[in-house]
Amino acid sequence: MSIQQMFLGAYGVISPYNQDEDWSSYGTSGTTGYPLENATDGDITTPTGHLCQNGVNSEWDFGSIFSSATKVRFYAAYGGGSSYTNALKIDSTDVSSYITATSYAAVWTAEITVSGFTKITTTRPQNSSLVYLCAIEVDGRMLIDDHLTPP
Repeated sequence: MSIQQMFLGAYGVISPYNQDEDWSSYGTSGTTGYPLENATDGDITTPTGHLCQNGVNSEWDFGSIFSSATKVRFYAAYGGGSSYTNALKIDSTDVSSYITATSYAAVWTAEITVSGFTKITTTRPQNSSLVYLCAIEVDGRMLIDDHLTPP
């Protein structure tokens, strides 16, 4: 636990960041160059999100950590100009329609109501547009790896 987290917790203030875990370590991906860590580093000001390569899936499996979660948002865009189904999933539910931005110009999605979840998956079919994922927010707190300094 960081000093910032201890201070905020001691005074009843909830941080806008969740640094309880090394979130990127819960993920798997065959992608190189734009690693999973780019979605959990807290940096949404530069174009350094996570991208899937052609025909590759990326998945974060959080187990029961978010079994009580009620809402999720993503800072995301499609890399190209077109959307497609199953580009982004929470468990087995397709939430791709929540991504409204294109051309790597990521914005926050609308809140997605959930009744807990275990997995987030991004998919890129062969030779299609890709999902550019810059941040994940669960219950109002952005996931940032525990060894990184929040923005």
